[in-house]
Amino acid sequence: GDNNRDRRKKGRSAYCAGEYNGNAKFTEDDILEIRNLAKQGLTQKQIAMKYGTDQSHISKIVKRDIWGHIK
Repeated sequence: GDNNRDRRKKGRSAYCAGEYNGNAKFTEDDILEIRNLAKQGLTQKQIAMKYGTDQSHISKIVKRDIWGHIK
């Protein structure tokens, strides 16, 4: 709401993307590895099993819907 807009406008909000977010399940290194595994031909389901998450989460990482700031 208004408080969040005011905080951002005045530069008082912290950068909380990626592994700096307290809810992050992965590190930036994990994200790079996940994308590399997908490029090598592992299925998203196989990658999800390796990382203990579900296929839809891996899909969002691979498509850069989330963690898009990691190249």
